[in-house]
Amino acid sequence: MNVRNAIIIPARAGSKSIPNKNMKVFRGEPLIYWAIKVAKESNWGRVIVSTESVEIAEYAAHLGAEVPFMRPIELSTDSASTESVLKHAVQEIGIESVDKLALLQPTAPFRKVSDILEADSLFNKYEDITCVFSVKYATANQHPDWMIAINSKGFAERYTGKSLGDSWGTRQSLAPVYIRNDYVYMFKPENLFPVNDNKSSMYGNNPRILLSGPERIDIDINNPIDWDLAEALFEKFSNELS
Repeated sequence: MNVRNAIIIPARAGSKSIPNKNMKVFRGEPLIYWAIKVAKESNWGRVIVSTESVEIAEYAAHLGAEVPFMRPIELSTDSASTESVLKHAVQEIGIESVDKLALLQPTAPFRKVSDILEADSLFNKYEDITCVFSVKYATANQHPDWMIAINSKGFAERYTGKSLGDSWGTRQSLAPVYIRNDYVYMFKPENLFPVNDNKSSMYGNNPRILLSGPERIDIDINNPIDWDLAEALFEKFSNELS
């Protein structure tokens, strides 16, 4: 393990759509278990959980994760940004002690150890890189060319501004566009503390994508329907999640 790498797992107790979501049992274990499990198995770096919850902190420590600080309540609300949570974590552990950070969201339980290791390999390939984040292809109705928007008059129109009567093309002809799948974000800690007028962002100025294969399942659990679907798929494909 490289102690100058750190995996941050944010896990607050508050959740309106699914109460105490991170500690709710998902396929026999609390949801946060799956993020900590993959993080530790990767042996990529320190595994640090950021939470305001004593329950979550004690459980994470039981699994072998570090909880070297408690997150302030003001950074544990629905309106708190991911960057603000990460920035607080880096300030607590000391920016001088870490070279690379990885963010793992507990709400993406289908990630694999290989996602972390492949992100690291890509990160190390380019000298000027600032971030690697995992994505999948946007296909069919996920693609902007096939999306619908409502204009200022309340009428439906193509999101791209094209007429509904224009050719929609085929799925195979759509230009490559990507959707984040939250398997992994890997970045330089200094991205969170920019100089001059640059905006604080984990992406930095030179991000690259890690493209996941089309066979991967990447449900981000945000509501009860996501939860039920993820549980059903997890049971069906659990033998492929190693």
